[in-house]
Amino acid sequence: MKYIKTIAIFVLMLSLAFTTTMTTSAEDYDSVGNSSSDESFVILDENGNPKTIEIITDEEKLEEEESSDEETEDESISDSEVILDTEEETDVEEDSDESVDSIDEAIEESATADLPLKLNKIETISTLKSTLLGDVSLINTASSSQSIVRFKTASEIGSSTIYYTEADTGRTGYMSTNAANDAAYIGTDGDYYICKISGVVIKVSKDYGTIVDYSSDSHVSYYYVSDGYLLHYFSYISGSTVYTASSRVGYQPSYLSSGVKYYSYDGHYFYSSFSKMITDYKNYASEQHSNAVNSSSPYYNYYQYLSLRSKTTFTASQMNARITSSSSAMYNSASTFISVQNTYGINAALMFGIAINESNYGKSTYATTRNNLFGLNAVDSNTSNASYFDSIEQCIQEFAYNWMSCGYLSGNDSRYRGPHLGDKHSGINVKYASDPYWGEKAAAQSYYISGASSDYGTYTIGIANVTELYLYKDASTSTSIYSSGVVGSGKAGYLYDYPVLILSGTSSWYKVQSDMALASDRSARSVSSTYDFSRDYVYAQASKVDVVVGSVSTSSSSSSSSSSSSSSSSSSSSSSSTLTNANIISKLGYTNSSNYLTGISVGTSVSSLISSINKIQSSTTVTVKNTSSTTITSGTVSTGMTLTLKTGSTSNTYTIVIRGDVNGDGSINSGDYIRVKNYIMGSVSLTAAQKLAADANNDGSVKSSDYVRIKNYIMSSASITQ
Repeated sequence: MKYIKTIAIFVLMLSLAFTTTMTTSAEDYDSVGNSSSDESFVILDENGNPKTIEIITDEEKLEEEESSDEETEDESISDSEVILDTEEETDVEEDSDESVDSIDEAIEESATADLPLKLNKIETISTLKSTLLGDVSLINTASSSQSIVRFKTASEIGSSTIYYTEADTGRTGYMSTNAANDAAYIGTDGDYYICKISGVVIKVSKDYGTIVDYSSDSHVSYYYVSDGYLLHYFSYISGSTVYTASSRVGYQPSYLSSGVKYYSYDGHYFYSSFSKMITDYKNYASEQHSNAVNSSSPYYNYYQYLSLRSKTTFTASQMNARITSSSSAMYNSASTFISVQNTYGINAALMFGIAINESNYGKSTYATTRNNLFGLNAVDSNTSNASYFDSIEQCIQEFAYNWMSCGYLSGNDSRYRGPHLGDKHSGINVKYASDPYWGEKAAAQSYYISGASSDYGTYTIGIANVTELYLYKDASTSTSIYSSGVVGSGKAGYLYDYPVLILSGTSSWYKVQSDMALASDRSARSVSSTYDFSRDYVYAQASKVDVVVGSVSTSSSSSSSSSSSSSSSSSSSSSSSTLTNANIISKLGYTNSSNYLTGISVGTSVSSLISSINKIQSSTTVTVKNTSSTTITSGTVSTGMTLTLKTGSTSNTYTIVIRGDVNGDGSINSGDYIRVKNYIMGSVSLTAAQKLAADANNDGSVKSSDYVRIKNYIMSSASITQ
């Protein structure tokens, strides 16, 4: 199939326009997001990049924007064009000293030869369009076995948010008509349409949409395999026009063929025929999927159903590579996400994906002016109420502890729908955002991080096959701690598609990671406590959980030992919880290459480095020495220092490298770029660690572009990735 380039419309945002998905008011749901009055939202292109879409209500303006061929925020250009990426390496100010000026000019002139050509080829998905005016004429001829519900525009209903009732539980919900504009039509009940979207069967007022005949080019939700990846195509609306966008939702399942269009409105069961899908959907009460190509093997997107109570194996440098602009509030922030993960027990990569989509790569107004990466408190009723934070670190910490640990992951909270990103049927997505595909868009970001194939499948995931799964302190039904039930009674308390992260198992019991922090004796929930991966585990009856990702090595007797390392393969049986020194380095988000350690943020204190290691594993002895081989416990971490980790009888020593800190004083200043300049001129020598630190752009050698990068860093016009 030949992909057609997405026509994305990018214009200047209103003064407080915030590029996250839209939610309903805090009064109703206490959720987050930006106002529908922003008339904007975020979708992903095939490369996983969020695209800001402005909702245009003037048809002529729409046509004008489509024909203008303006350069987008991602600097998208035609396939045949390349541009010179000089933003970070071009010097912005000359030294006052004339002799230094002449050297600078000579070096900077030669530096341009070292700059790489940057090919900004954005391979996005087709945006074949159709107008809603044309759809309206099809209402009376729609066939119940071949139809969709096409939601009306924001201008038609007076709001971008529509409200519905879940057919299976009776709970109320909400979604954005702009972010997803088609649902599978199942039937009509008086003044309501029954339809399915984002995993949930809903009853929605006829005032919100119209029934439209299905056709292969009418922008319906479908799935498609390309280059080994499974892609989800979905519709969104801009003005009065429907477009198609896509996001990556995993690797190719064995039962799906490349180049074939599959239909699904839950992402679990796929159909080669639209009408066969509708036939099964009409039996939604009995969970009928007999016509699906994978009727006995439902698909669960790994990162979408991975519990946030997990630890990523991605390194900080791998994650940082997703943020290329130094003007982003998220630039070089991955180590903070990993540090917060290790402290509060919320997966760093999943948080990172949420932040990318909520803040448009850290470039939203709230991100750059309020350090607010997640749209916290930017509710529809008052978007200007979005929270201010003193730093990005404070924002991430509060998101992890206050919003996730004590909020969305707390069974006592009305927003609780499980520990995963999810969709509109279960997970954080239910109450966090009105975009029905918010969960999969955040999950998609992990598939675009270098090393995803290694991180993918680290954990074994099980899905409860009951509507309420009870979790126990021990492998015994007499020690119940809590259940997966949500706030409510009867069906209103059911939780469908509830995932558990399986640590080990027997033929009768699975040891799983707890959604919530537990009391010190593990006898009850203690939501406000700081999460502890080694303490906070529970047991589930194996017969009530279906393993959907990975496998479990079972034994005849249950294990009651403490949880093994969360970063080790969860498909193995319970074993010693001791981490190796290499495991600790990985969990910190640092990179070890020939015993030279990179990835530590500039300005990190020695005491905080030691503390962060002790939090991961208190039994490991940590020794930091300065360049004079004197043991220290305070001061600033700098190039040339050594870090020694001793776990049991194994000891490893690493030489620390802070890129840009060439002279080893713990900061990046004029002394560093002078040292690099003199090295290039042949007047000084550098140690091995200093050479690595002088390689500011990390291209494997020290040359003029490194000098320029350091100088521009000092002048705040460039950043240096550790």
